[in-house]
Amino acid sequence: MASEHSYNKIVYTVHSLIEKGDLIKLKKLLRDKTSEEKKTIVNEKFKNNTALFSSCFRGKLDIVRYLLDNCKPDLEATGTHIVEEDEHSEHIVPPIWSAAISNKLDIAKALIEKGASVHGCSDTKSTAVRAACYSNNVEMVRYLVEHGADVNIPNKNGATCLMNAIECKELCEFLIQSGSNVNAQETGRDRLTALHYAVNYQKLDTIKVLLQHGADVNLKTIDGISPVLLAALLNLEVITTFFTNNDDLPIPIEDKINATELLGAKAVDYSEYNEAKEWWNHGIQMREQHQIPKQLPDRKAIYGDAKEPETRYELSRHETTSLNMYLLAALVKERILGPLNQDSLLGAIQYGWELRGSGKFRKALNIILYCYNGYRVKEWYLLDNCLIAISQVLNLTALILKEEENEAKTDEHFNSMSDFLRKLVDHLMKATPVQKAKSSLRDEKRNYQQLMLLLLDCVSLLIHVVPDENSFEDISIVLKTVLKYDPRGLQRQTLLHMAVDTSTTKRLYESGGLSAIRDEAALVRTLLECGAQVNAGDTNQNSPLYCHIKVIGGIGVIHQRNILDLLLEHGAHVDMCNDVGETPLGISKHNFVTLHEVKHTKLQCLAANIINKFNIPFRFDIPVNLIRFVEMHGAQSNIKQVHM
Repeated sequence: MASEHSYNKIVYTVHSLIEKGDLIKLKKLLRDKTSEEKKTIVNEKFKNNTALFSSCFRGKLDIVRYLLDNCKPDLEATGTHIVEEDEHSEHIVPPIWSAAISNKLDIAKALIEKGASVHGCSDTKSTAVRAACYSNNVEMVRYLVEHGADVNIPNKNGATCLMNAIECKELCEFLIQSGSNVNAQETGRDRLTALHYAVNYQKLDTIKVLLQHGADVNLKTIDGISPVLLAALLNLEVITTFFTNNDDLPIPIEDKINATELLGAKAVDYSEYNEAKEWWNHGIQMREQHQIPKQLPDRKAIYGDAKEPETRYELSRHETTSLNMYLLAALVKERILGPLNQDSLLGAIQYGWELRGSGKFRKALNIILYCYNGYRVKEWYLLDNCLIAISQVLNLTALILKEEENEAKTDEHFNSMSDFLRKLVDHLMKATPVQKAKSSLRDEKRNYQQLMLLLLDCVSLLIHVVPDENSFEDISIVLKTVLKYDPRGLQRQTLLHMAVDTSTTKRLYESGGLSAIRDEAALVRTLLECGAQVNAGDTNQNSPLYCHIKVIGGIGVIHQRNILDLLLEHGAHVDMCNDVGETPLGISKHNFVTLHEVKHTKLQCLAANIINKFNIPFRFDIPVNLIRFVEMHGAQSNIKQVHM
């Protein structure tokens, strides 16, 4: 074949023509190539995709047929398929999977006729027929099943074709007729069944189909949630009452009562207090009718030793205030679901918010701390509500400090926040493997960054309440530990990046109560004194100094030099290059910042700049510990070599 350069150009041209759908020019390009040359060219990947995969993904049926008939493409070579309907998620899949999920039946037929495996699956072990079920394409599923697709092969989390098809009654009926196991359960986090899925998607017609074909109405999730309880937790009155009023279903009467009482608790979430009492009254009547008393747990101090009403009279005597109703809702959820259920913990948090709104900050803080400890016990480190609990702990502490004013800097406040910081550091370290795992969700990666921001807020609060310098020594040890651990955000920002550049990291869980006491310069100083890497680079090799100058430029006002001077005093390089060759010094003039080049540029830096400017070989001529120093003063090509 021709030179490597011309070969790469041909591969690029092939993919360009496929994108345009130009079969005539594609045929002309490959006309004079031998059979083996064509095979090599079309099987070469461009942007992770072969020519056949790109043609299938783009729906170019004529090109697919040409490649299959003339170029001997690899029928199973995977590529990257982006599913727009699923938040633009990326999947590594074979061509048949791409055709199946995109409802390109003619392309699927062409592939199968040429010998493509009907069992082709994605990097998450999801088969082509399961992908077709996701798109609710009955004809595609029917064709694949007729050609040998197994409807009971789950993905890596145990989710089946039937679960994916739950929004389409006709497709569910076909799958069941084809042998789908209606009682299969996920093997992942929740152990949901198809019936749970149908409840979640509010598909009563599908629920009836599943029940008619033997779905077990009492199978529970890993947290002990049956379909009827799930319906109540989702506040689905129609579906819940379908279950509770249907005497033909073998649902235990206590489950029906619990579901009724949970509907009352959910009504509170929507401030429908009278409706909540009606549901609770109905639940009490059912208990009286069937002689099933409430199994009340021991009273808890965090709830003020309160207990649920056990009779209609007790319920009628209960004041219908928002605070009282949220308290009752929290008690109901905790009794039925257990104290470590997500809905129970959320109910307690909501009660905490009501306490905060009533000015009862300390009681609210105790409730939220109770919830946070629950999330840690369950190892739900990156759950949204867990981070909400953290932000509320910080907010409430700030409000308590403001309320007490002159008594703020006490050992009690400092010790409690010191303990909380230690928990957050431990929390962050245990969450790191979760967000780094290939199976981690996008929200988990996002929340890991938010967790880093909340940790910084906790440090800010500690700085404000520290009684004396000696008291901070133990905290310095904790900070040195986490800085050495070097957690990174979505764009590989360090804690120092986030401290100097809050604008680039949108806060989803705002600790707004800290705004009056947050001292950003003191926070930066503390991080630097505890060992933060002042010249660390993010994904684009932007240093904290570079990011801070950008923030100043974005604000466009006269700025205080405190943070700028702190970074420079601790060795920030004004000539450190990022991936596009920009330096803090280079962008300073356009961002309202004055930097003195001579004052802040060392002789070693000038030497490193010269080495990079004239491409002088250096890697084998200088000590290893100086290589990174030279690289960070160079252009993009030199910097990237560090990560190759």
